[in-house]
Amino acid sequence: MKFGACMLLRSRPSERVGVGHCSPRRRGVHGFTLLELVLVLAIIAVILAVVAPTFSGFAAGRKPQDAAARFVALTNYARSQAIADGRTYRVIIDPAQGQWWVANDDSGASPVAGPYGQVFAAADGVQIETNAPLDNGHPTLRFESNGRCDPAQVRFIGARSTVEVECLLP
Repeated sequence: MKFGACMLLRSRPSERVGVGHCSPRRRGVHGFTLLELVLVLAIIAVILAVVAPTFSGFAAGRKPQDAAARFVALTNYARSQAIADGRTYRVIIDPAQGQWWVANDDSGASPVAGPYGQVFAAADGVQIETNAPLDNGHPTLRFESNGRCDPAQVRFIGARSTVEVECLLP
């Protein structure tokens, strides 16, 4: 009997043998049908739709912590530079704009040169409150050459959380 390029030979009426690479049964062929792939993608889409709102709240809750961490890093830099250079460094805070930067006595109120000489800003929706003493109209933390700083508190207030940073006398 001939089926296209394949031939089936019968040695006995109940026994069939495939010849060559053509066999009516495909053995060892693995794969997924299109229906199975669409079903798996639909299940993944449903799971993501259920879980996505949870992650959006997580990102919004981290904004005050991120701003506070950047602020603390900058104050640590200002303190170390004050000790290393032997002169006063200041962290100037602008609560109305949600910004802060480092200045020294030579730079006036403008940011210092170098990698930390930029204006840092809190993320949208994060407000800054502080009781730091005013210097030229802005709340300012002064770091003296001996490592001492002005005692003050700075709060980063977000929609879901508030983080408070406190500068104490060493």
